[in-house]
Amino acid sequence: MSSDEALMIEFQRGSRDAFAELFDRYHGPLYGFFRRRLATQERAEDLAQETFLAVIRATSRYEPVRWCSSRRDSSGGGCVRG
Repeated sequence: MSSDEALMIEFQRGSRDAFAELFDRYHGPLYGFFRRRLATQERAEDLAQETFLAVIRATSRYEPVRWCSSRRDSSGGGCVRG
């Protein structure tokens, strides 16, 4: 299984399979999030689709992010790619 970051990079390079995997991974949870908060099933689906369209439109601007934790642990903490 590829990381989300790797899939986004593959999608940037033109891989439809990478986007399909991201869609399969997140459509259900995203739809469920909207469905619990909205009155209609149709509006929840619309917002889920709009979210994926926003990802498609922004793909060319995607850059992997360095996440930093202010908490240090026994392994040294600090920033990690992800």
